[in-house]
Amino acid sequence: GLDGLEKLKREDFDFVLTDLKMPKMSGMEFIEKGKQLVDSDVLFIVVTAGLTTDIKAEKETILNGLSDGFISKPFSPIDVENEFRRLIK
Repeated sequence: GLDGLEKLKREDFDFVLTDLKMPKMSGMEFIEKGKQLVDSDVLFIVVTAGLTTDIKAEKETILNGLSDGFISKPFSPIDVENEFRRLIK
């Protein structure tokens, strides 16, 4: 998360993929801080296998919160493409 924030300060991105569980900073904290550093059109997508309880409720919370999208692990390049297509419509 900390390395990602440093990259967001120095480089331009169209989208950012992040996990929920990272060292030193959660994915949601990373998204919250990252969105303050970039243009509002940068998409933040959570990619995780870390959902353990009620996946549907947790996914809905994540999607209705800070992130723009969600992809479950394991995933394929097609899954990533489908999520991008859904987001840019």
